[in-house]
Amino acid sequence: MKYSPKTNEKQAGLSGLAGAHPLLPPDLSQGTLRMMYELEQYLAEITGMDAVTLQPAAGAHGELTGMLIIHASQKQRCAAF
Repeated sequence: MKYSPKTNEKQAGLSGLAGAHPLLPPDLSQGTLRMMYELEQYLAEITGMDAVTLQPAAGAHGELTGMLIIHASQKQRCAAF
């Protein structure tokens, strides 16, 4: 069982995030898009990766994405030798 702090639930439940329709026009989505872009940039800087993704929803999606990234990284490192 994963631990989800109450603050995460509170932030995710904000009406601007939870109530945003996926088909909103771009001019009404700029705040959310900026937040996501900046989070990607911060995560890339922290991890030292060239890029990151926020796409995996959770659970198995995230685990598979992580395994594929590790596999690609190891494959690239082995090819360098």
